[in-house]
Amino acid sequence: MVLDYPRIENPVQGPSGASRPSSSSTFTYSVGQHPYSSLTPELTADYNERSSLNGFRFMFAVVGTLIGAVAVGPIIAAFGGGPGLDSSPGYSMVGLIFALIMMITAMTTALTVREPGKPKEAKPEKGLP
Repeated sequence: MVLDYPRIENPVQGPSGASRPSSSSTFTYSVGQHPYSSLTPELTADYNERSSLNGFRFMFAVVGTLIGAVAVGPIIAAFGGGPGLDSSPGYSMVGLIFALIMMITAMTTALTVREPGKPKEAKPEKGLP
């Protein structure tokens, strides 16, 4: 198939689909990403405001990713990991710290962002015309 992911040839296990993303991780990403991406059109109808909101969203995503990539090594080292040492406590703390950060930022968004009010429809007059 032309659009299939390449297979990795493993001399011990034979060909595998190790480079293929699992459907569960793709589904999990979609469950969080689609509502998050569809939030800006619900907040404003103005094209320029939506562009600005998405620009800030992606800027913070890039900055957060860079900070996360740099912070992993020092966190692992702080909890006794390193070359030739058992790094599993460090990786556990990385997971815990990052999970807390993600939970706090997601809850902050959920609890502070308010959708604009919907215009009220005219109430019908009582009785027949």
